[in-house]
Amino acid sequence: LFNLVLEAIMSLALKGDIGENSLCGKILNNLRFADDIDLIATSNTDLQRLTDKVYVESRKFGLQINIKKTKVMSFGKHQEDIHITVEGDAVEQVEKFVYLGGLVSKNGTCEEDIKRRIGFASAAFGRLSRIWKAKDILVKTKVRVYEVMVIPI
Repeated sequence: LFNLVLEAIMSLALKGDIGENSLCGKILNNLRFADDIDLIATSNTDLQRLTDKVYVESRKFGLQINIKKTKVMSFGKHQEDIHITVEGDAVEQVEKFVYLGGLVSKNGTCEEDIKRRIGFASAAFGRLSRIWKAKDILVKTKVRVYEVMVIPI
């Protein structure tokens, strides 16, 4: 139910808003998955306008933007300070954040995320060392454990 309400909020907030960003020929001003939302704009002014629209529509449904969980980040060639507010409270500007399990950094590269994921996989592999050493567990079973417990990371 919450996701339906959130979808209604976003549809109303972004109605008529085209945006300037494109990906594979499609205009893009937001990314959404469940309750994770990224607003995308090419200027501080446009991002504040999008944020305000989402705020107004959220209030109509009795919901609020959680300022503590909300972050802004400038990325690309021309990075700048971003000053976005919600109800007069400044949104924290960050250099990186985790979105849908992946680390997004302001330089736009994946290197830091790859290193992070390798570390997680290595730790998961290490935690399973008793299984790898066990002589009474078939190799086929060990491979399956690896595929289920390590590879998804």
